Amino acid sequence: MTTSPSAGLGRRTTAMLVLLALASFVVILNAAALPIPLPSIMEDFGATLEEITWVLGAFLTVFALLLIPCARLGDICGRRQLFLTGISIIAVASAASAAAPSIGFLVTAQAVLGAGAAMVEPAIHATIRTTIPAQLQRRAFGIQAGGFFAGGALGPLLSGALTTALSWEFIFWMDTLLAVAVLIGAVLLLPDSRALYPPRRMDWPGLSSGALAVVALMFGLIEGATRGWGAPMITGSFVVSALAAALFAVVEARAAQPLVDLALFRYRRFAAGNVVRAATEFASIGIFFALSHFLQVQLGYSALSAGGLLMTVIAASIITASIAEKLTTRVDVRWLLLPGFALAAAGTYWTAHVTTDVDWTFFLAPLALFGAGIGLLESPADTLTRADLPAASSETGWRASYVTYLLGIALGVAVVSGVWQDRIVANVADTPFSDGIPGTLGRPDVFADAVNTALLSCVVVALVGLVTAVFAGKPKARSPQPDTG
Repeated sequence: MTTSPSAGLGRRTTAMLVLLALASFVVILNAAALPIPLPSIMEDFGATLEEITWVLGAFLTVFALLLIPCARLGDICGRRQLFLTGISIIAVASAASAAAPSIGFLVTAQAVLGAGAAMVEPAIHATIRTTIPAQLQRRAFGIQAGGFFAGGALGPLLSGALTTALSWEFIFWMDTLLAVAVLIGAVLLLPDSRALYPPRRMDWPGLSSGALAVVALMFGLIEGATRGWGAPMITGSFVVSALAAALFAVVEARAAQPLVDLALFRYRRFAAGNVVRAATEFASIGIFFALSHFLQVQLGYSALSAGGLLMTVIAASIITASIAEKLTTRVDVRWLLLPGFALAAAGTYWTAHVTTDVDWTFFLAPLALFGAGIGLLESPADTLTRADLPAASSETGWRASYVTYLLGIALGVAVVSGVWQDRIVANVADTPFSDGIPGTLGRPDVFADAVNTALLSCVVVALVGLVTAVFAGKPKARSPQPDTG
């Protein structure tokens, strides 16, 4: 790069950053948009609740598991090549999702799409850090973050509009076109960069044990209700997950070049910040995942109406997030985290009283309350994760925090789905669900009770976040870090 501080970012660099922002938009749009069309996907394929859970769960799980290995691959082989490969995979997997002939095919395509996302996001972050002068990185990351947050904010409304006006397949066709446009732009604009001292080898023992722990846990949570929590396959999956997690900790502690530097979690604020982020995302996806289905299937709203109603959360969070961002550097972030989690828990608890007779007006106040709480959490949580890390660990810390963020979303989907299914099985004891739970049973009261109970799990996690925030400690004053991704 020839950008000089006096010249600002320059046209070519700005164009590159807009391109990277568009790439982040495509990646996050997939996760943010999916909860809205899932009821339509379920109806078209005759799918079950656990199957549609895997549509979103497969994307998030693979994304989380491969992000750090892919980041290392970029250090070795070059970030440009990693980005081009990743965005190509996203384009192909999005097209495959749009043309999916079955729910199993769609789940597989989403898993592949997660692998592409795991290449693109670390390539974006590393490219900005290594090709933009340090004094301009905050501005550069701000441009890139604009695409990231736009994807999350517009996802529900955009997917609802496309699903209602056309069909859910057009969401993935749109992703395909956007990914192809990004690919063409990247060929023209994206420079290459590599780590000066890349790792000599991949941590395969750490990757395999960590992947086994997460996949086994996800399987047990999503499949447990219909297969039976005491079934050998389900209890075995939880045992395998626990053992694999323990093995992962041992392997990483002994590895010369660990996949995850567990020593980072000895920093209290870094550890607390990651718990806060995971709890925030757990609650956010949980409320979207459960209410999207209830609004459309049980109350009969269109996908557009459901997406528009859930935008109440996003609108409220945007308002309070702007306040939190200004206050984060001025006050102890706990004064933002505590009311944030309290509002999120209160809003979710209020929402967890749906009945088959409520109309859309019931949801406005509790969703606004929940959104206001979420908006107070994002910036302070990010500040906590970076508050006491040494500068030399900023990149590895970012990677670990991003994985925590994704795992929080994935576990939110899995736990909410598991509780939701469990309540249905308990309330319809005379009906076998060996083939899974269909989208409707002719018993909307059963679904209402199940959704309410599932939302209570989000309340519990929000309270866990609140308690964590109490003991987080006040971040030490320090100069702003450029890596805001």
